[in-house]
Amino acid sequence: MGYIEPLKLRMRGTTVDCLKVLRQETGIAFTETLYFDDVASVRGAEALGATGVRLRSGLSCATLESGLKAFEQRGMDSRGY
Repeated sequence: MGYIEPLKLRMRGTTVDCLKVLRQETGIAFTETLYFDDVASVRGAEALGATGVRLRSGLSCATLESGLKAFEQRGMDSRGY
Protein backbone atom coordinates (compact mmCIF):
# COMPACT_ATOMS: atom_id res chain seq x y z
CA MET A 1 0.00 0.00 0.00
CA GLY A 2 1.40 3.37 -0.97
CA TYR A 3 1.14 6.71 0.72
CA ILE A 4 -2.19 8.46 0.24
CA GLU A 5 -2.00 12.22 -0.12
CA PRO A 6 -4.53 13.89 2.19
CA LEU A 7 -7.06 16.01 0.37
CA LYS A 8 -8.50 18.92 2.26
CA LEU A 9 -11.10 21.01 0.52
CA ARG A 10 -12.93 24.00 1.85
CA MET A 11 -16.05 24.39 -0.18
CA ARG A 12 -19.62 25.42 0.19
CA GLY A 13 -22.49 23.14 -0.55
CA THR A 14 -24.06 19.99 0.75
CA THR A 15 -22.27 16.82 1.76
CA VAL A 16 -23.44 15.32 -1.53
CA ASP A 17 -21.97 18.25 -3.49
CA CYS A 18 -18.64 17.90 -1.67
CA LEU A 19 -18.47 14.15 -2.24
CA LYS A 20 -19.20 14.54 -5.93
CA VAL A 21 -16.28 16.97 -6.22
CA LEU A 22 -14.04 14.58 -4.25
CA ARG A 23 -15.00 11.70 -6.55
CA GLN A 24 -14.32 13.82 -9.61
CA GLU A 25 -10.94 14.99 -8.26
CA THR A 26 -9.74 11.58 -7.03
CA GLY A 27 -11.57 9.02 -9.15
CA ILE A 28 -12.32 7.03 -5.98
CA ALA A 29 -15.76 5.36 -5.90
CA PHE A 30 -18.23 6.45 -3.24
CA THR A 31 -18.25 2.91 -1.83
CA GLU A 32 -14.50 3.21 -1.21
CA THR A 33 -14.83 6.54 0.59
CA LEU A 34 -14.72 7.16 4.34
CA TYR A 35 -16.04 10.68 4.87
CA PHE A 36 -15.63 12.66 8.10
CA ASP A 37 -17.47 15.96 8.56
CA ASP A 38 -18.65 18.20 11.36
CA VAL A 39 -22.17 18.73 10.03
CA ALA A 40 -25.26 16.66 10.72
CA SER A 41 -25.95 16.15 7.01
CA VAL A 42 -23.14 13.59 6.81
CA ARG A 43 -25.94 11.06 6.17
CA GLY A 44 -25.92 12.30 2.58
CA ALA A 45 -22.59 10.49 2.24
CA GLU A 46 -24.25 7.19 3.03
CA ALA A 47 -27.00 7.86 0.49
CA LEU A 48 -24.26 7.88 -2.17
CA GLY A 49 -22.68 4.67 -0.86
CA ALA A 50 -19.87 6.23 1.18
CA THR A 51 -19.31 5.65 4.88
CA GLY A 52 -20.08 8.89 6.72
CA VAL A 53 -18.89 9.81 10.22
CA ARG A 54 -19.98 12.96 12.02
CA LEU A 55 -17.29 14.78 13.98
CA ARG A 56 -18.68 16.43 17.07
CA SER A 57 -15.44 17.92 18.40
CA GLY A 58 -12.72 17.27 15.87
CA LEU A 59 -11.08 14.06 14.73
CA SER A 60 -9.78 12.00 17.63
CA CYS A 61 -8.07 8.62 17.53
CA ALA A 62 -11.25 7.04 18.89
CA THR A 63 -13.39 8.66 16.18
CA LEU A 64 -10.95 7.60 13.48
CA GLU A 65 -10.95 4.03 14.78
CA SER A 66 -14.75 4.00 14.94
CA GLY A 67 -14.93 5.29 11.37
CA LEU A 68 -12.50 2.66 10.12
CA LYS A 69 -14.53 -0.08 11.80
CA ALA A 70 -17.76 1.26 10.25
CA PHE A 71 -16.05 1.40 6.84
CA GLU A 72 -14.81 -2.17 7.20
CA GLN A 73 -18.24 -3.41 8.32
CA ARG A 74 -20.00 -1.63 5.48
CA GLY A 75 -17.61 -3.25 3.00
CA MET A 76 -18.18 -6.71 4.47
CA ASP A 77 -21.95 -6.18 4.40
CA SER A 78 -21.88 -5.17 0.73
CA ARG A 79 -19.84 -8.27 -0.15
CA GLY A 80 -22.09 -10.54 1.90
CA TYR A 81 -19.46 -11.66 4.44
